[in-house]
Amino acid sequence: MGYITFEIWTVGGYGVETDFFRQFLPAAQGLLDGDLTVMNGFKGPGYYAALAAIGLLQSDLFLAAKILTLLSTVAVLGVVVWLVVRGLGWIEAWIVLGVITTNAIFVRYSFVVGTDMFFFAMAIGVMAILLAKRGDLRWLAGAGMLAAWAYLTRYNGVFLLVSAIPVLLLVDRNTLSLRRRVEGLSAFLATAAVPITMWGAYTHQQGKGVFFNRNYKNIAYELYGRDQVYWDQFWAQFSGVFTSFGDVIGGDPAGFFWMVLRNTFDHLWQDMVTLMGVGFSVESELWPLWLPLLLLGAAGVWRSIGWPSSWPGGFPALYFAILVPVFYGERFSLPLVAAYATVIAVGVNWSRISDGFKLGAHQMSVRGSTLVLLLLLSAINTIARTQDYLANSPDEVKAVADRFLETNLTRPGEIVLARKPHIAY
Repeated sequence: MGYITFEIWTVGGYGVETDFFRQFLPAAQGLLDGDLTVMNGFKGPGYYAALAAIGLLQSDLFLAAKILTLLSTVAVLGVVVWLVVRGLGWIEAWIVLGVITTNAIFVRYSFVVGTDMFFFAMAIGVMAILLAKRGDLRWLAGAGMLAAWAYLTRYNGVFLLVSAIPVLLLVDRNTLSLRRRVEGLSAFLATAAVPITMWGAYTHQQGKGVFFNRNYKNIAYELYGRDQVYWDQFWAQFSGVFTSFGDVIGGDPAGFFWMVLRNTFDHLWQDMVTLMGVGFSVESELWPLWLPLLLLGAAGVWRSIGWPSSWPGGFPALYFAILVPVFYGERFSLPLVAAYATVIAVGVNWSRISDGFKLGAHQMSVRGSTLVLLLLLSAINTIARTQDYLANSPDEVKAVADRFLETNLTRPGEIVLARKPHIAY
C-alpha cells in the first residue's frame, strides 16, 4: 500500500478527493496560516486539524494527507487484530485480518485521501480503550478526547459518545463500585466536552450557532428527493425549506418512519453486496457465499457470548443505525468491515469445532473451505478493481499543470477554469 500511496497515486481521484482539494486542503493550509475555517457544516475541524499538524513537518499537504491515511490504515489493522486476539483468539484474528485486507473498499480507502480511514482509526481506538482500560481514569480521559476528535471529524462520531455511557455504567457493575464507574464516565465525558464546547463557541461566534450541523440536508434529500432529482438539484430548489433536523422530520413523521424502516433493510443489503461483496454482481451468485458465514457467526455470537462480553457489538450496531437515515455510501460503512469480519471469523471457528468431511487422508472444514475460497475470490477481485481504479486516475491533470508551468502560460493573478479543483493544487 505504501508503494501505491507514494509512487502510483500521484494526482488523486475525482471521487471523494474532490472534497479534499476543494475543502480540506485549503482549510488545513488556512489553519497553518492562522485562519480557522468553519467550512460547510457537514464536518467539524477534526480532519484538517490533523492534516495541518502533519503539515508542520511536511509542507506538501497532499503528501501529508497520504501519510495520514497510511498511518491510519496501519493503526486500524493493528488495533483490530489486538481486539480480536484479546476477545476471541489468534485464529479468529488471522481470519479477520484476511477478510479486511482482501476487501476492495478497505484497500481503496487505504490510499485514497480523506476522512474515511482516519475516522475509522479513531473510532476503533476509542473502542480499544473502552474494552481494555475501563478502570483507568487517565485512559478514559484520553478516550474521551479521541471520541471528541472523531466527532469533530465526522458528526456521526456521536455514536462513540452515546455508546460509551451504558458501557461505562453497566459493563463492570459486578466488579467496580458505582462511584468508580461514574468517575470513569465523568472523566470520559468531561474531556470529550472540552474540544466540542470550544468548537461550538467558535461557530456561535461566527454566527452559525452552537451546534452548527447541516447533515439534516442529507436526511431531507433521502426523505423527500430520493429517486426523483439529484442532490444538488434538490437543494438548489429547496435550500430554504429546511433549516434543522426538526423541520425535516416534522414535515413528514410517518414518511420518516417508513424511510428508516426501508433504509434499514436496504443498507444491510448494500453492505452485503457492495461493502462485503463488492465486484460480485447479484447475477454472478458469488456474493451470497459470505452470507452463511455471517449467519453462523451471528448465531455463534448470540449463543456463546453473553453480557457483558457482547457489549462491543453495540458500537457497530449504533453506528449502523446512525447511517440509516441518509443515502447509502460504502465508504461511510467502512468501519463496519471490521464488525462483519469478526462475525465471519466466529462463524468459521465457532466453538473451535470442525464439522468437516474426509478428503483422502485429510479433514477439511466446510466453513474453512468456504472462507479460503472467498478470500481467494476477494483477493482476485480486489486486485482487479484496484487496478481499474488506479488506471482511471486523472494523470492528465498533472501533465497539463506541468505543461503550463514549463511554457509560462499563466501569470500571477490569472484564473484557471476547471470542473474539478485538482489543477489548482
